[in-house]
Amino acid sequence: MTRAPWESDALATVAALHATAEEHGCPDPSPEAVALAERVVRALAAHRYLPEPHITPGADPGVGITVRRGGLTVYVEAHNEGDDGAACVVFCVSDGKGWPAATEVEPDGFADAADASARFLLEGTPVPWKGATE
Repeated sequence: MTRAPWESDALATVAALHATAEEHGCPDPSPEAVALAERVVRALAAHRYLPEPHITPGADPGVGITVRRGGLTVYVEAHNEGDDGAACVVFCVSDGKGWPAATEVEPDGFADAADASARFLLEGTPVPWKGATE
């Protein structure tokens, strides 16, 4: 399977976030959030036609991954810790017209969430969590 050409650059960006977090005015992402973000990047990179993601330290804190195509946006946040104290990942999609649809995704669901996100960006296909608010 051919991977997205931006995969290695995106993984390098994720690995270097601890060095740039302060310049973005954000706390350092935890090692757990970085590891989750790397898994998300790999899952997204399985879709070679996706545009290159924009990766920054997240304000929550954690790692923010944004992919835009046309008027559609997928935003993934790998948080340092969720409600239960463990690192977690939230996938969010928006068509820019209404409230974004978001869902927290367990690590074993990253591939499915990345697939749904890619179909949303490339084909306009609704995600299975459409209308979710948390």
